[in-house]
Amino acid sequence: MARHLCAVDVGTSSARVGVFDEHGRMTASAEHPVQIQRPAPDHAEHDSEDVWSAVCTATRAAVMAAGISGDDVVAIAFDATCSLVARDADGRPVSVSITGQSRWDTIVWLDHRAMAEAELCTSTGHAVLDRVGGVMSPEMQTPKAMWLKRHLPQSWSRIHHLFDLADFLTWKASGSTARSQCTLACKWTHRPEEPEPWAPDYLAAIGLDDLLERGAIPARAVPPGTDLGPLTEKAADDLGLTTACRVGAGLVDAYAGALALLGPHGRDARDLERRAALIAGTSSCLMILTREPVAFAGSWGPYLGVTLPQLWATEGGQSASGALLDHVLRLHGAGGEPTPDLVGRVIHRIGELRARDGAGFAERLHVLPDFHGNRSPLADPRALGVVSGLDVDASFDGLCALYWRTAVALALGIRHILDAVRDAGRTIEELHLTGGHARNPLLVELYADVTGCRVVTTLEDNAMLRGTAMLAAHAVGLHGDLVDTAVAMDVGRTVRLPDPEAAGHWDVDHRVFLAMQAHRREIDRLIEQRRSCDRAERRFAGRRLIIFDCDGVVVDSEPIALGVLKAHIEASGVPVDEVDLAARTLGRTAAEVRAGIGEAYGVRIDEADAARLEERLFARFRTELAPIAGVARLLDRLATEGIAWCLASSSSPRRLDVALGATGLAERFAGRVFSAAMVDRGKPAPDLFLLAARTLGVAPADCLVIEDSAVGIEAARRAGMAVIGFLGGGHTAGAGYQDRIRAARPDAVCTNFDEVTTLLR
Repeated sequence: MARHLCAVDVGTSSARVGVFDEHGRMTASAEHPVQIQRPAPDHAEHDSEDVWSAVCTATRAAVMAAGISGDDVVAIAFDATCSLVARDADGRPVSVSITGQSRWDTIVWLDHRAMAEAELCTSTGHAVLDRVGGVMSPEMQTPKAMWLKRHLPQSWSRIHHLFDLADFLTWKASGSTARSQCTLACKWTHRPEEPEPWAPDYLAAIGLDDLLERGAIPARAVPPGTDLGPLTEKAADDLGLTTACRVGAGLVDAYAGALALLGPHGRDARDLERRAALIAGTSSCLMILTREPVAFAGSWGPYLGVTLPQLWATEGGQSASGALLDHVLRLHGAGGEPTPDLVGRVIHRIGELRARDGAGFAERLHVLPDFHGNRSPLADPRALGVVSGLDVDASFDGLCALYWRTAVALALGIRHILDAVRDAGRTIEELHLTGGHARNPLLVELYADVTGCRVVTTLEDNAMLRGTAMLAAHAVGLHGDLVDTAVAMDVGRTVRLPDPEAAGHWDVDHRVFLAMQAHRREIDRLIEQRRSCDRAERRFAGRRLIIFDCDGVVVDSEPIALGVLKAHIEASGVPVDEVDLAARTLGRTAAEVRAGIGEAYGVRIDEADAARLEERLFARFRTELAPIAGVARLLDRLATEGIAWCLASSSSPRRLDVALGATGLAERFAGRVFSAAMVDRGKPAPDLFLLAARTLGVAPADCLVIEDSAVGIEAARRAGMAVIGFLGGGHTAGAGYQDRIRAARPDAVCTNFDEVTTLLR
């Protein structure tokens, strides 16, 4: 009997199903639309039962089109977008929507409602951020879960299952609550290579210490393609298959494409590392697989074993690419809905215009394609698109010019990512392209000529489905391990070589592209400067209590403290990056610092070590420590104006006594010093600041906090107080540290106390 495989690919707007034979040939396919609701800007929601129904409808249609019966399908697997599904204890939908309708139980991957929550995640500076380019995206699952807990607490209290969409589908199919290593590692901050894959301190810092229990999320994930068991009777009936059909653990959709495109090269790691998969449709994902972990600017990853065992996957991409081209067609007066007919006419006319005008066609029109933020290499979800060189041409030819230059911009964006990959030590020579862009001749040409890479396309452009079929084949054991399976199910390909004569032309466009980014940054800086002034007027007027942090705000102690810690760690043979050490320690209690150093560097600091380090620190304080310039002058001004002040610090009472005494500030803060030892929860919890305000009889809304750490800024925000991010300490000089402070979203940022005085005035 012939053995057939079902591969299910759930995208943003539809479910596609392919029926494959065991050699990787697709014999039939079918597609069914998926509903999407947008109840507010940046909100996008699915009904997971509608998604499942679309999967079932498309599966039945594909099996029928293949001319086989359900008995002939021996395995099924799923890939899907990284959307978040919420279910209750009985498996029923839980609303994730501001409408309150239970059917809308899924936050779609492209939903950006959790922007503030993502910034809070970034502000923690936790080591898990190393796997997301240092900046948490609102497209990831922890900020989405934070948003639900903050904004829909009634829904949060009902949730007993949280699934990535691919895992939801395997649960519906098999009843298994196992989670794929791909979904958890790539989207949930799970680290499969670590003895403890989850980071409880990170989850606690963002207020999700109940996430694993609330979502019924296991401690360990299963590798992609793991056999999760047979279809349940209900699922088999829904899909038109049988309970003899096995279910394989799934993948995030782009990783299924990477498996199909790069998997056949998995036996030769050196050859594999000169290749990248470009999965390009609504959005674009550029993915590399490497023997050793590789990260580049704005990358997601590296993640171990999320596509092929023992290989690291790293991803960059564009949040809107095909979607941006569609937007251009809708936006222009001569455009309309992006039907195949309209797209075909535009592409044909662009060919005629280029033949007439040559390389000069629309050369003064330039686009930055970040209409939905920049995923990489800038990692800026707030970035906006830019169009330079518009005129009053509203004709069809004007539309064609804008479409062409937007396509150019997408290719320049991929070149920008490849430059970041090269800077990380990997040079890509071949782009394996799949998705809607592989069917657009303009983009195939541009990806080759603009990047200088050979562009490889498969004879059957169904990489996501074929990669998912490989998972199904692996689950039922048709070809051995997953690399053997990828080799056995590979298909032929074609190669498009770059035009060497076009290189100089596109080099100029690349320089324009970078210049436009610099100009946009300058514009953003000016706007932020104006916003800071506006916020100052609203937030800082009439404050009755100023709460100072101590280290790095009142006294310049952090360079000394970091130096003592750095010397101790490096004495154990572990190199230390000072910016990384600062991000892991500043604003935290001594116990938290010791735990963080143990986790990050593998260096244990016991009580005896801690006591010796403290004495070394205090000895240096007594001879080296100085107050931050201008703090005494500001305190004098506060006294003149009748504004109260105090100090609230994560440091121990003894450390505070030594620091204030060594700098001559003890008398100024006498009776107004609050230490984390006085509360159960330190920063980023608001308890310490609230204690200070309560003790001094001032409402939180009438308080202003001056903080130099992201966790302190978050504590102030949770307390309902205005907060200044202070960059006057000697440890704040690096751009990386300043970026973390700004990412924490204080009401204003000041580099010295003269600026603070100006804001208060």
